Amino acid sequence: IAAPSVEQLRARRHGDYAILSPPVAKNDPFGEVFGADPLYLIVLPGEKLDPGGALASLEIAFPVPAERRGRTPLFCTSPRLEPFDHATVDALIAGLVRSFMPEHEAARYSAHSMRIGAACTLLCAGVSTAMIQRLCRWRSEEAQRIYARIEPAAYLTRITELAHTRLRPDSPGVIPAIDNDDVAAGLHTYLLHDAE
Repeated sequence: IAAPSVEQLRARRHGDYAILSPPVAKNDPFGEVFGADPLYLIVLPGEKLDPGGALASLEIAFPVPAERRGRTPLFCTSPRLEPFDHATVDALIAGLVRSFMPEHEAARYSAHSMRIGAACTLLCAGVSTAMIQRLCRWRSEEAQRIYARIEPAAYLTRITELAHTRLRPDSPGVIPAIDNDDVAAGLHTYLLHDAE
């Protein structure tokens, strides 16, 4: 439904979702990379995070006719429908973070921090790096490798698992390849046959 009615928005149920088509971005100015990747906001009534429900409430409070949807920003900073800019988003996030964190710590966070936090959370949840790159809308694998960091507790868990894993000496990948390893293998076979 391109322009749901107020009645339809109020009748939303758990599992319904909105599909958003974001505009072009700095890292994809022609919409060639992420253009086919819409954003999905699921309705989760009663949950702490209910993105689809929040969007429905916004739609009910500030309805936009179907013919104006392509030209109207989803989030505006004034009645003149000016879209949020980076400074506004950073100021909003800074205010939110300062509500539960000391000023000196809050100063370290920005909108970019939220994307990094999402990437780290997804990585710790076992989501593939390719999917993290798509969800965070990073154009390169390098950005994903830089920002999707494993949390210390997850790192320590993996190291502990590694310490308790026993491999047989002849397991594939345990014996390292060396220079001229085909020559060494041939020599090894020759010596074995010679010893017999």
